[in-house]
Amino acid sequence: MIRMNKIITLVILALGLVSLTKAQEKGATPNVKFIPVYEKVVDDTIRKVVYDEIEVSAKDAMDMGRNYVGIESKQKVRMLYPKIIVTDDEIAFYAPNGKLKKGISRRIKMYGKDAVTEVFISPNGKYVGLRKGIWKEEVGSRCEFVMYNDSGERLWEVDVSKLDAGAYYISPNGEYFVAYGDPTGDFCDYIPSIWDRNGLRVKLFPEDVSDVDAYWICDQVAFSPDGERIVVVKSNNFEKTATAILYNKYGKKIWEKRIGEGGGGWRSIKVSPSGKYIAISVWETSTKKSAILLLDAKGNLLWKIPNINLGTSEFRFSDDEKNLVYINGRGLVHFIDLKNGKILWQFDKTEEEIGRFYVVATPSDFGFVVVGVYGHYGRADRILLFNNAGELLSDRQFENGSFCGFPLINVSSDGCELIMYISNAIKVEQIRIAGR
Repeated sequence: MIRMNKIITLVILALGLVSLTKAQEKGATPNVKFIPVYEKVVDDTIRKVVYDEIEVSAKDAMDMGRNYVGIESKQKVRMLYPKIIVTDDEIAFYAPNGKLKKGISRRIKMYGKDAVTEVFISPNGKYVGLRKGIWKEEVGSRCEFVMYNDSGERLWEVDVSKLDAGAYYISPNGEYFVAYGDPTGDFCDYIPSIWDRNGLRVKLFPEDVSDVDAYWICDQVAFSPDGERIVVVKSNNFEKTATAILYNKYGKKIWEKRIGEGGGGWRSIKVSPSGKYIAISVWETSTKKSAILLLDAKGNLLWKIPNINLGTSEFRFSDDEKNLVYINGRGLVHFIDLKNGKILWQFDKTEEEIGRFYVVATPSDFGFVVVGVYGHYGRADRILLFNNAGELLSDRQFENGSFCGFPLINVSSDGCELIMYISNAIKVEQIRIAGR
């Protein structure tokens, strides 16, 4: 069934009346075509992947395995390729032509038994961290963290035996990482700390000595693009408060602002490409809803969108910082005017729960929006494509499990290629949209 030109008006927001255009729903359309140009089969299940792109002539791209049709050999193309592939067995670093540059095994022995290391990747995909347990006869069990660049070169390592298990967030410059495992082992294992090649640099909440349930950051760490500053959201479960804190890379607090209520729930942070804006999704305990907040670099609240159904959140800023896309795992997409927080259009499937909206990708000009959907409970995996006016141009459905639990997708900066991991293969397709 095709529903078109559906407009919701008179939507009451906290700041007054605005008009909100609901994303138009369309079935398969000949106006969008996906043309396969490359496929790389991977024997093992991919757990993480870093995609990159290079600009080359179409002829050079075809020499590297691309099967372009209707493109002149001298024409320049933005070619997507998998730069880093993480499987259960190894971390593999690839050249644009698909040749393996280096492989690092994830398999180790602990107390005579097989074990697997943990892998962490910086937000810009330029650095990879490997946390592994090691056994030394003279000292016993130890845990080591090793930092690599995106070519697989070993940069530095540090003993992290005092850190409890937890996530590590690698800075965009590869200089340090933020861990939320207590470096003393004396109390709360959610107290974040900064580590570098010399060991513990600083604890970020040194004043707090409390119960394990009192303070936590729950995947709430973001960096400025240059790695000079760190944003952390600190939640106090007892006092029911949540604050955003900006530190420099040495742990000096620059500002702290209360942003909402503490407790459980889903939160997310994203810093804009220039570092001027910070988007935060925070849970509000009293309403059992979440809210989207935009702060400036000084911590001032610029706008707030309240009363959003809870769900795992993700943001994407446009390169010119005029728009912001917000997706919610329950099935919600907001396309937002960054200047005033006005929702220009939305796509809402939270009631139908067609799947988990996990990944958002756009070209540099924000000409369209791609959302990767994991079809939980037997539902189809999906790739949704909207134009920037909110029309759903394509709803591609795949057999449940095709994304192996998480849609690893991206689009090229010029919007001409889509890359995805599906059914144990990396696939690249040309995107052709009528009128674009």
